Amino acid sequence: MNVVAIISTVLYGTILGFPNYSTSSKVPENQRILGGHEVHIGDIPYQVSVQLVSVHVCGGSLISQQWVITAGHCAATSKEPKLSVRIGSTYHDRGGHVIDIAASIRHPLYNESTFDYDFSLLKLVHSLKCPANVRPVQLPREDAFYQDGTVCVVSGWGDTLNPAELKDRLRATDVALVNDAVCQTAYVSFGTITERMVCAAYHTGGRDACQGDTGGPLVYENTLIGVVSWRNKSCTTEAQLPGVYGRVTSVRTWIEEISNV
Repeated sequence: MNVVAIISTVLYGTILGFPNYSTSSKVPENQRILGGHEVHIGDIPYQVSVQLVSVHVCGGSLISQQWVITAGHCAATSKEPKLSVRIGSTYHDRGGHVIDIAASIRHPLYNESTFDYDFSLLKLVHSLKCPANVRPVQLPREDAFYQDGTVCVVSGWGDTLNPAELKDRLRATDVALVNDAVCQTAYVSFGTITERMVCAAYHTGGRDACQGDTGGPLVYENTLIGVVSWRNKSCTTEAQLPGVYGRVTSVRTWIEEISNV
């Protein structure tokens, strides 16, 4: 089944809720982290804004002084990508440092219909001399295991659906890892939750990532375990299907081969 046709294109990312296993509606555009709180970039120093013509399109995570990881649907393989990243700013449209991307490398097994292997690596044009509010996130071992219910942090500049909340300031929220079988049952009508995916949600709903947050980090104790990838439901404060993230451990060898990280 074509997941893209069901959930719509996920060029931007956001943060949503926990499953009630309803199967209606698609992910709307221009949405951001829901149910979260404002954070300073110093609290999430690995977060970057992936930009096209100076406009925020996706989140990303700094994994070394010269490499960023984002979602595969955010950046195709290219030796001359028209992308840049804003690093070291709480805001996606000002502050920090804007650095051009020298090369974009999408996972060779990326599937645009199912979002399997939804990962891209971005090489910065030069190595960073990281200031105090910029620090790469740690990567997990390939054999690392995280229990269902582990509480993680997801962050980004996605839509909040609340006009009282600033949309240009970085936000974050807690979500818990959801059992793979439970997540697959929730998405049985929409596609397969593969071994390259991990699901997370907030137990009462109302917290999750949406479009505009895609490509951004899902982190446990400063270790990147997921990359915001896709979801089926619209971004609301009601209990929803879990958010789906790219499972970083599943491509740990590929990351090392490409970036030496």
